[in-house]
Amino acid sequence: MDSDDLDKQLDKLMAEIQGPDQELNVYPSPQFIDRDLLSSQQVAAQETLHFLKNQYKQDLLNFQDLLELKEKIIGELNQRLGSVEKELSEVKTRYLEEHETVVQEILDTSVRLEESRHAMTSQKQIHSKEIELLQQLAERTRQELKREEAWRKKLQEEWAQKEKKVQEELGHLKEIQEARTKLESQVHQAKEAVEKTVGELLSERRTRAEAEEAKKKALERVQELESKLRTSQETWEAERAQWKELWERERSTWETQKQEFSQWEEKLRKEREEWMAKMQAQEAKEIEYASNITHVLKEASEWSSRVSALMKIFATQGVKVPVFFKESLPQIVRRGFWKMSFLIGGALVVVGLGLFGWHRYHTKVHWVEEASFPLQIKTPTALMVGKDSLWIADWELGMLSLNPQSPSDRPTVLNLSKLKPYHPTGVALGGDSLWSLDAAQIRILRHPLGNLAEAYSYPAPGSAPSALAYGQTGLWLYDASTKLLYRFGLDPGSGVEGTFQMPSGPLLNSIQWVGSDLWGLDTKGKLLWRLARNKGIFSIKSSQKFIPDALSFSVQGKFLWVLISQGQDTRLKRYRLK
Repeated sequence: MDSDDLDKQLDKLMAEIQGPDQELNVYPSPQFIDRDLLSSQQVAAQETLHFLKNQYKQDLLNFQDLLELKEKIIGELNQRLGSVEKELSEVKTRYLEEHETVVQEILDTSVRLEESRHAMTSQKQIHSKEIELLQQLAERTRQELKREEAWRKKLQEEWAQKEKKVQEELGHLKEIQEARTKLESQVHQAKEAVEKTVGELLSERRTRAEAEEAKKKALERVQELESKLRTSQETWEAERAQWKELWERERSTWETQKQEFSQWEEKLRKEREEWMAKMQAQEAKEIEYASNITHVLKEASEWSSRVSALMKIFATQGVKVPVFFKESLPQIVRRGFWKMSFLIGGALVVVGLGLFGWHRYHTKVHWVEEASFPLQIKTPTALMVGKDSLWIADWELGMLSLNPQSPSDRPTVLNLSKLKPYHPTGVALGGDSLWSLDAAQIRILRHPLGNLAEAYSYPAPGSAPSALAYGQTGLWLYDASTKLLYRFGLDPGSGVEGTFQMPSGPLLNSIQWVGSDLWGLDTKGKLLWRLARNKGIFSIKSSQKFIPDALSFSVQGKFLWVLISQGQDTRLKRYRLK
């Protein structure tokens, strides 16, 4: 009902109160009612209705004020919400702009690197062309010098001949002094010939001096070009070293940040899992303690009920307790209860020790040696055994293939000369490929089993990768410096799909997936570790002493193959797993 309807109802009620006298038939007859009393009642009713109406209007005004205040507050909240949304949109816009700026800077850096690489290539080509031109110029200068030297020797010979002729002519002059008068003309001609010869000799000397000067200038030009070439080469090498250092620094920074983020994430996850495990273990201990107390109380109540029943039987039948009991019945019951408790406790201890021994035996790996094969390999690093293949990684020779039926035979060395320098430290089989870990260039190599001479290279994460394994639908790599385990997908070229923090105990040199557990060999501690994976967290399942001097291991079916190196003696042993 709104305010107008309420006003109408009040007006109607007022009209009924102020209406004619015939409408008041419901009241008693006039002789029994005082007129003044009736009018005073009407006035009181009118005042009451007027008061109610005023009160209603006042409440209505209050409600309207409250409604206006509410609308005002809603408007202010809407304005605040709009300003907050505006600020949020501005923050998103700034984030997108900064993200685009970072992406653009990365793209610009890659473009500048590519341009620098092209510029270095073109500059190298120009340097090679200049070197060829300088070599040609030097060769031409040498040839010209040889020709000028031959010409000088020829002129010297001619001058010697001419000098000889002059001497002969002077001798003839002494003989023909008597006929000087007659031969004056001949003497004059001879003088002219001598003068001409001397002029030619002087011109030849000037030509020789000019040739020497040209030779000197050519040698200076060659030395100047050689110094310019050395300067350009040193500048190019310095720029190349600076770009390489910049690239390595940026790559190291990105890898460090990535490892720090992954370590923080794994540390938080591990702390949460440890806290949950502690809480569950505490809860299990409390439940076990409560169950033990309940069991003891139950047995005590049973014994008490039996003793009570026995005493009741004695009391009803009038049987007297034998006199030879030196102790009272409660003391006897208490002593029996403690004896029973000690017996039960001893039995529980014996059962617990038996269960502990059984658990310890069944959580360890047990093996029996079957065969031992001497190997003609000096620097082995890793081992991998397949169903019909056996592979050993050697630091110097590379990847070696052996016959699983007769490993002592001469191994076959894969031709991987195009990969040098190549020093494998890990090997794995899986995905129709042979995988190897190269410590020389910190990379992962994939060799298809159909064509092992081919090799596809992928960069390895971390600074000291030490072990490689294939399993759980992908390739796994362990880094010894950070103790992180990296998981790759079906295509390692797409990068690392997951990073896992390993327990603090083991430092693994060889790993392999055996079922759902990851086995690892710590050659420093000479321990074999078995790690279980649960919801992305690796925990230690068991650890035990391993075979002395073991370098690597491989599990194939029910057999455990171990690569052992004792100085210059290298052996491959086969064990049967129990």
